[in-house]
Amino acid sequence: MYRFATCLFLLAAPLHADVLVIDDDGGPGVDFTDIPPAILAAGNGDTLEVRAGAYSSFTLDRGLRVVGRQGAVVAGGATVSSTSQRTIAIVADLSLGQLSVQNCAGTVVLDGLTLQGQQVGARLSVINSDDVRVHACVGVAQIEKTGVLVQASRLEIVSSSFTGGRGVDEDCGSPGDGDAGMLTNNSRVQSALSTIQGGRGGNNFATCISFCGIDGGGDGGPGMVTAGASTEIFLAGKTGDLVKGGYAGLGEDCPCDGYPGAGLEHNAGTVRYSNVSIEAGDALCTGGPDVTGPGTLIQAVPADLTLERLGTPVPGGSVTLRVHGTPGTNIRFYVGKSPVQVAAANPAVIERLTSENWVKPLELMPASGFIDVGMLIPVNATVGNTFYCQASAVDIATQTFQRSNSIPILVR
Repeated sequence: MYRFATCLFLLAAPLHADVLVIDDDGGPGVDFTDIPPAILAAGNGDTLEVRAGAYSSFTLDRGLRVVGRQGAVVAGGATVSSTSQRTIAIVADLSLGQLSVQNCAGTVVLDGLTLQGQQVGARLSVINSDDVRVHACVGVAQIEKTGVLVQASRLEIVSSSFTGGRGVDEDCGSPGDGDAGMLTNNSRVQSALSTIQGGRGGNNFATCISFCGIDGGGDGGPGMVTAGASTEIFLAGKTGDLVKGGYAGLGEDCPCDGYPGAGLEHNAGTVRYSNVSIEAGDALCTGGPDVTGPGTLIQAVPADLTLERLGTPVPGGSVTLRVHGTPGTNIRFYVGKSPVQVAAANPAVIERLTSENWVKPLELMPASGFIDVGMLIPVNATVGNTFYCQASAVDIATQTFQRSNSIPILVR
């Protein structure tokens, strides 16, 4: 089922906002040749359009939009830090070595990022931050490094993929274990339509002393690790979405192989999941448990609602928002000019994440399990214009109410 809507009124540029062009080659129409001085000069709400090139590491501490073009690289990584309440900081479409979000009271949106290259610490770390939303991002950690670290924060990950670093190989010694795809501690995490995977254990094929007389292969890393009694995780997706442990490292023969990582090392808190496979890592010889630890694990029935974006928002174009849900439920679609986080009264329920400037009923979810909504992007929209979407479902028979994840629509 397909519905079509226009959002012209929602895409008005912020009052007095400018678009500043950054290009390391300089030239006509270029305002800055590097990102840090552009941040210093920009006013709240401005967009920094970063063209292809190599740029210095930067720290973003207020409500700006940093939007890259293809080939824009910040090898040293970036930090979003100490933003105030009711601000929206956006970092999009850059290749970064790593990204740290810390002590942010405002909303932080990370969209279309590729995290690769050298790193210190986790590929993505989110610490003491109230509302961080990750969309369409990919990160594979380096050897023995964590994919995502979440500490005392609220994080949403949508249509993304993160993998922990593999263990180091050894010729004759102790190979390393794979690292975790995600470590969470006293945090609230919503992962939708995403894959989180542990790193592979290091290999060891050397024959030293005697058969199995040395350490064998390293263990695979867990897909996700929970710690802290207040940790609450929602996992929702569709076929193919995974929380998976890392592959077992190989030794000189099967008895010397490492163990595959657990899909979920659940030490504390609550994990609610639906339509997501939680699996141990693969192994040549020895299997392992999908889930370990004493934490509470709940399968959501009916499955939690999810929302995904198909296509890239560009001026004059359109994107499709696809709602996945239970057939027969009443679906509504919400659009707002700002993201709003309103905590649910029941802590086991997904909260409202989007202001409701515009609400569209979409009728009943068909047997296919999804409904598409087409969104027009105005021709006069400028880079950095953004609005936010969320969906809800009501089962009339049981009076069950659900909310989906949110999606940012950021004009490129």
